[in-house]
Amino acid sequence: MMSRINDIILSYKLPLNRGELSTYEFLKGYYKRFICSLEELILNPSDINFPDSFYEYLSQKAMPVIKRECELLLEVLKLDLELKQTLMKERFNELMELITCEDYAIVRYLSIDAEHTKFIRIRKGSSVYDRKQLFHIPVNKRQFITSQRYSVPGFPCLYLSCSYELKMHMLNDSLKLCWLECGMPSEFSASAFSPQKEMKVFHFAKSGEEYLKEYIHAKRIEDKEDRLNAIRQYLMSFPLRAACSISVNEKSCQFIEEYIIPQLLLSWIKETNEFDGISYQSSISIKYRIHHNAFNVVFPVKNIDETDGLCKSLKSAFKLTAPKKYILSERMSFFIDKINEVENYSLFLENYLRINEVIGNHPYWTLLSLCTTFLSVCSRIKEGSDADIKNMYETLTCINETAYIIANSIRNSNSSQEWITIHSCMHHKEIKSTDKQEILDRFCEICMIFFDLVNRILEPINTGNIFTEEGYKQL
Repeated sequence: MMSRINDIILSYKLPLNRGELSTYEFLKGYYKRFICSLEELILNPSDINFPDSFYEYLSQKAMPVIKRECELLLEVLKLDLELKQTLMKERFNELMELITCEDYAIVRYLSIDAEHTKFIRIRKGSSVYDRKQLFHIPVNKRQFITSQRYSVPGFPCLYLSCSYELKMHMLNDSLKLCWLECGMPSEFSASAFSPQKEMKVFHFAKSGEEYLKEYIHAKRIEDKEDRLNAIRQYLMSFPLRAACSISVNEKSCQFIEEYIIPQLLLSWIKETNEFDGISYQSSISIKYRIHHNAFNVVFPVKNIDETDGLCKSLKSAFKLTAPKKYILSERMSFFIDKINEVENYSLFLENYLRINEVIGNHPYWTLLSLCTTFLSVCSRIKEGSDADIKNMYETLTCINETAYIIANSIRNSNSSQEWITIHSCMHHKEIKSTDKQEILDRFCEICMIFFDLVNRILEPINTGNIFTEEGYKQL
């Protein structure tokens, strides 16, 4: 029986997969199970990590709201199936009145300001762009705007990757997040954005698991209470979060039903004065996103400047740096000496294994395989094909992670024979007494090259004035 709050948060993770069911039928069953789990929790509040007041609030105030939220979301989806668009939008507006009601404090919002936040935006392509071309798509080119989870066809928005910190390395982490999010293009331009006023966004960027960990590790009473309140808000907003976080079954379709609720939410944000945008979780590795405190934000346009087709409000809200051009094939030349080191080691190791007639399942061949694969990947990246970059970078990451594990095991071994024995089910032997220095210790040095390339494949942002007002200009 599910009776602990952390069990519920960890069991009801996002994103969701609806399988063969329609979004309506899937959420109908999912919401029913979620509500039953919460009701079991309230009847059996056995978790000593949470105060009695938490369960009282959940029982008396939260549960009626959560149930009504689920009902309204299902009504919206049912009205969509019936093609009753006007009624559907009315019911969604009713939902948002409930969600944003101050009496319930369901919404977790994020305040963004210039002092603590910087953004990155990139644009694919080999062209040289100016600042305006790194902003949102102008309204006179709205025909190029397609349907995405937080994108309504023909409806311009500004999409940015965000870092909470002002430090240089965090800004570069945002650049990498943005590059990964855009499919790892081989050529692109990037600008840093600095908010010029406080902005309020609908905060869907953190998972319940993150809130739970923050609550458990909080030391001060006020921090503990704030994280407890965040968990309350997360649970109360969970039905809407879930409806916005269903994985797409058929991306090739013209109409994608998984986008109904998130697109309605985006349209609602556009029409309200309460919020400027939505922060949402990246589709890339959750491990990378959490480690770098990174997420995405979408700002819908609200009032168009007829002179350039851009949003007046957003132009006044941000300053941005001049776009910096990135060409990955050229960036690889920066690592040529390091790549040559890997190649020299590979040639040495291959000759060493062949001269000594080392059989193919000896652990040394694994080291050679990692090096030759690394060299092949680097060669493909230098060719600069967008179709290859994503697969090649993911392969590079896997090589780096595997090599890191091997290097740690080498450092923890006193001799080459000890390491070979650990990594082989056969009775393999070291070839020479110098194997530890010539093969294994050198491989550890090679691992640092793998790590360096994976983490520095993008040239760091270094415009000199990146953190001063002189580095940014308003459109």
